[in-house]
Amino acid sequence: MRGVDFSKDGALIQACDTAGFLKFFIAKGSRGGEEVKKSQDPDAQWATLKDVKWHTHSCVYGWATQGCWSTYDDGCDLRAACRSHLAKGELPSTQLLATGDSYSRVRLWRYPAATAQPCSADYRAHGGGGTGGVVFSCDNQRLMSVGREDGIVCQWQVDTSGGAPLDEACTEDVLTGAQTHDLRDTKVSGALPLFLPSVERNE
Repeated sequence: MRGVDFSKDGALIQACDTAGFLKFFIAKGSRGGEEVKKSQDPDAQWATLKDVKWHTHSCVYGWATQGCWSTYDDGCDLRAACRSHLAKGELPSTQLLATGDSYSRVRLWRYPAATAQPCSADYRAHGGGGTGGVVFSCDNQRLMSVGREDGIVCQWQVDTSGGAPLDEACTEDVLTGAQTHDLRDTKVSGALPLFLPSVERNE
């Protein structure tokens, strides 16, 4: 499994696996544990499952993460996803989505990342094997990422105080190579929110 999430009302579970499937299950009542299938369960309102409010979002597949995947097959595989927490009084449009992939990137998106080629800020800290997991702290001030094979846990400070939002139109290669390196290392305050990395290595 790559992600498991409960709906806010606790009635449904969404889960995704390494084979590329996103599945939904009933969590409550006498039918608890049953998979929701379009052909077998017309009462489950399959067509409206995309509108279900999820307590967390850790699945790499689905409507809210479709823009995180490349429009062409470049060999990149999303390994982890985590949506920031919604504090009391905050609007859902302020939420962020962090992803980790097989290219060892930690990427930050505006949630939901459902449009074609949404903007992202890209950061690198992990070695071979890619980024294995990402999770926001309860106050959204920190993001933790872990490498799959390098034994490194990174703690990132999340700074969204300046710059334009991440939902402006852009192309997939806007933040790659030297541009990404400059954004991370020179700590420029520009068009995108900035992660300030503090790295701890497990010995």
